[in-house]
Amino acid sequence: MLIRKEQAESLEEVRMPDFGNYMVGHLADFTPLHTKSLGEPGIRELISQGMARANSHEFTWRGPVRFYIETCVLLGIDFDTDPQYPELGRILREETLPDQVQRADAAHAWLTDFLEAAGGPDREYAKAALRRARALPFPSKRATGFREHALRQMRETHPEKAAYLGDQPLLDLLGRALEEARRYEVATEDGVGLFAALMFAVGHGVTGDPKYPWVAGTLTNPAVAPERRVERLYSKTMTYLDSVLEHLGEQ
Repeated sequence: MLIRKEQAESLEEVRMPDFGNYMVGHLADFTPLHTKSLGEPGIRELISQGMARANSHEFTWRGPVRFYIETCVLLGIDFDTDPQYPELGRILREETLPDQVQRADAAHAWLTDFLEAAGGPDREYAKAALRRARALPFPSKRATGFREHALRQMRETHPEKAAYLGDQPLLDLLGRALEEARRYEVATEDGVGLFAALMFAVGHGVTGDPKYPWVAGTLTNPAVAPERRVERLYSKTMTYLDSVLEHLGEQ
């Protein structure tokens, strides 16, 4: 069997600083918006955290580690423990697949299927979800109980993703949103709802994700009183959505 040069390189052990420098250039193409907003120091922090999480799953070769960091960009820094994606977490921890390339390939197959179902052709489903999220009213108007309302809002904002995941992962995500809202003293219905929306969109680890430093910065800013944190976080979220939509040519 003929092994191409790039395939052979993907099976090499990660060595720093060469790999870090390579990933800085790779992510400039893979995620130009984050590269622009974070700058090189922020991108290097993302690479460092992604590598640490990849190593926790015994990913040590260039190909699997690169894939893991790319997935951190797509699904969030803590995607391996995200209640939205239990199957992906199971694949990464599957003891019957001790080989890191086998687990990376299985995870890649799941991710490809998910992105096709939830993103749609040319990412049209995902783009439409961003436009719907930008149009959501705040505070949210509820005609039903909070849990039912939050589930319906996720289904209506990104129906393809919600259908692919199913209700139980979304309910588990709501529980996670409540935990985080309590931790930051914003456990009102609007606070939990905003946390759930953010987690649904960019991952349950959003408060510690290096791609979104403005989230933790807002929630831990001593100049912002707890009762104002949700309003301020909503404003920052809308500003971020505007930048994403502009980048995608949607505005």
